[in-house]
Parts: sequence; C-alpha cells; structure tokens
Amino acid sequence: MATVLVQTFGKADFAPELYKAGLASPAAVGIGVDAVHVYLADHREPTTEVGREALAAAAKAYTVGFDQTALVTAGLLAVLGAITMLLMRKQKDHSVGSDSRGTRG
Repeated sequence: MATVLVQTFGKADFAPELYKAGLASPAAVGIGVDAVHVYLADHREPTTEVGREALAAAAKAYTVGFDQTALVTAGLLAVLGAITMLLMRKQKDHSVGSDSRGTRG
C-alpha cells in the first residue's frame, strides 16, 4: 500500500516538475520519461540534458511522494492510537469495582 501511495503522490508532482525543468514540449517529456524508465530498469545515468533534467524532476517528485505518504501514515497512526486509548480507558472504567465473578460489589 505504501508503494501505491508514494507512486500516486509522486506522479501527481512529476509532470509539473518536468515543465518547471523546461521540458515543455511533448517530445521532450517523452524523452525525459524514457530516460527515467531506463535509469530505473538498468541503473544507467541519462546521457542527455533532457534525461538528466527528467531524472532530477522524478527524484524530487518521488521525494514529495515519500514525504506525503509518511504524513498520511503518521496521521492514521495518531487517529488509531487515540481510538485505542479511548477504548482502553472505557474498558478500564467498566472493570473497576467488579469482583472475580464479574459482579459489582
């Protein structure tokens, strides 16, 4: 699930980062995306300026994706922790005053 979140958040920022890097034409974007795919598959550094710009844009986009995934995960853990604390407190309140047979007294 974390991989899906990182990719979802990262891809959302990848295209704008390509345009910020000056890859405004569809052909340049295609070359840049191909360079990123080659790097991810074979770990070969891009040899063109467009490829290097695209790889830098992809790195920035996926960094944002990781950051956003960590933030979402931390938020979910905080909510689940709060719910757990409330349920434990409620359970403790119900068990106070009960003897071993489960009756109050």
